[in-house]
Amino acid sequence: ARGPEVTGGSYSRTGAAPIRLCFRTVRKPLVPFRKVVPSLVTGAGLVFGFCSMLAASQGEYDIAVYLLVAAIYCDMFDGQLARLLKATSRFGQQFDSLSDALSFGAAPAFLVYQSVMRPLGPWGVAAALVFVMAGVLRLARFNVTADAHTKDRRTLGVPIPIGAGYAMVVALMRDHISPAAAAVTLILMALAMVSRVRLPQLKKNSVV
Repeated sequence: ARGPEVTGGSYSRTGAAPIRLCFRTVRKPLVPFRKVVPSLVTGAGLVFGFCSMLAASQGEYDIAVYLLVAAIYCDMFDGQLARLLKATSRFGQQFDSLSDALSFGAAPAFLVYQSVMRPLGPWGVAAALVFVMAGVLRLARFNVTADAHTKDRRTLGVPIPIGAGYAMVVALMRDHISPAAAAVTLILMALAMVSRVRLPQLKKNSVV
């Protein structure tokens, strides 16, 4: 008996049709650009939040506030763009919340600590951490209860950008507010964010 023959890189027995192996590269479809645009705006907000922390660490508190204002505008428009371009997704919702955790949680708390609450020492750190934890818990609760493709008319607790806005006001009033009052403001906003009070969604032209 003769052994197997090699035909075209495959094995076959004498008199049998050769077995040909075919390897194809499977290409994943590219993501449409319209679905990327909202994430780019969300990413810009994340960059503004990080740069705000850098500015606060250098004592440039007013610049840090302006950068957070830019992050708020990014947060306002990324969701609107996603719905306008029909690009809403669970990924976009999660990315937006992670960006908000930095830009409206860690960055404002760090800004208020650096500009006002440092004389409080560990108590100032504790107040800042309470604000950050409450903001992240609020975002986590939102992610598990909200629909990524629609916007509810009412929201559970104060949205984290509103809490960040009050923290920014504290930073701007740093020469006219005591460290203890700043800490109390952060703690009150933290309680408001994790509260179960249902509030109406803010309109585009609302002012807080």
